[in-house]
Amino acid sequence: MKLISILALLLSLAGCSSMLFYPEPGLPFTPDKARLEYRDVNLTAADGTRLHGWWLPAKTGVPVKGTVLHLHGNGGNMSWHLGGSWWLPEQGYQVLMLDYRGYGQSQGEPSLPAIYQDIQAAFDWLKAAPEVQGKPLVVLGQSIGGSLAVHYLSQHPQEKARIKALILDGTPAS
Repeated sequence: MKLISILALLLSLAGCSSMLFYPEPGLPFTPDKARLEYRDVNLTAADGTRLHGWWLPAKTGVPVKGTVLHLHGNGGNMSWHLGGSWWLPEQGYQVLMLDYRGYGQSQGEPSLPAIYQDIQAAFDWLKAAPEVQGKPLVVLGQSIGGSLAVHYLSQHPQEKARIKALILDGTPAS
């Protein structure tokens, strides 16, 4: 009975994906338009899906206070959500912004539960990045990105233990 319930939940989540995600391919602008330093980051999810992100280093000369993983909302792509993080590098925070599968320049189609592999790929990248080591890690979830973060972290205690704070911006309660 338990297996049937889990299967029904997964099928219902997969069926709802088209109503949850509104990806926009391409990138209409990059952080340099906001006069931010950045570099493109390429990640690979466990299923082989290639993902694209941006690394925004802390402003030159500003001591690094920590790292923020920015999980954006359900519409557009990370270009449209740069407003949630553009100010952080000046305050000493380095930021990893990730476009989920099907968003921006990331391959694939967004769906549940596959999108959780994208979040794991971001955590794996952060775990390996030398500039992140020894710095506090914060997750910033905007809109559905907050919901994804809460659910993901509840299922991955090893990643939950790594973060110092979870910030939810406009996240739906259900």
